[in-house]
Amino acid sequence: MSGQRYRITVFGEPRSTWRCSAGEAIDDAARMALASYDEEAGENYLAVPVALEASAIGS
Repeated sequence: MSGQRYRITVFGEPRSTWRCSAGEAIDDAARMALASYDEEAGENYLAVPVALEASAIGS
């Protein structure tokens, strides 16, 4: 475990629950149509103004 937790925010407001990995949080964003996947680059991109928030567990 990384000691971090992750969630998706829009304009600084939480839009998903805390997840154990950034990948799980990005999956949440994709389910909410807030992210897209570029097959050629093999990367996910978050829409503007979406952000991936990270916090130390216990904070």
